[in-house]
Amino acid sequence: MLVGAKKLKEIKGINKYVTNKVKFMASIFSRCNDLEYLDISNFNTTNVKFMKGLFYSLQHLKSIKFGDFDTSNAIIMDAMFESCFSFEYLNLSFFNTKKVTSMNSMFSGCRKLQYIDISNFDTSKVTNMVGMFKSCYSLTSLDVSSFKTSSCLSMNNMFYNCSSLNSLNLSNFNIDLVKNMRNIFDGLNKNCNVISNNNKILMQTPKLIKNYLIIKD
Repeated sequence: MLVGAKKLKEIKGINKYVTNKVKFMASIFSRCNDLEYLDISNFNTTNVKFMKGLFYSLQHLKSIKFGDFDTSNAIIMDAMFESCFSFEYLNLSFFNTKKVTSMNSMFSGCRKLQYIDISNFDTSKVTNMVGMFKSCYSLTSLDVSSFKTSSCLSMNNMFYNCSSLNSLNLSNFNIDLVKNMRNIFDGLNKNCNVISNNNKILMQTPKLIKNYLIIKD
């Protein structure tokens, strides 16, 4: 819709958009690089299934007014916030992700992100978490202990280059079906406490995490 409008600083009349029948919202704001604020509080997203790259590479965006943004029917959230360089705080605790199957690179490259609330994410159907938090350089703490990962097949690069992390809570991660965990912890702060109650995580990548994994009872 507005893909690649790199010099666009403001979207006028967006509150008049009729979106109640829209199922596909992939990349509609992608690469609107100069946008600093986005108000989608009047969007009716009840029927939207595809949100891939919805806010991809909004490099100067600092705030989104979500309002009643409904994600209950979304199934794809790949790269949804990827390369949103300017976000420092992101509260997505209201997201309903019960039908989502892929979160590939969802927050990858959010360089300035210091805090993220995804405490209510339901990831029970997610099979792809590749690069989900890759290169989130500014995060110092990340708690994904609420994630249900029993369906996940791929986690490679999931926390790659999160170089400021001091604490990473994976205490309920189930990796029984995971086929690829390559580079999952590469680039982590060497003093980071990776908290887990799953010995398989340690066994899968012993060279990477043997010095800073805490096994929780």
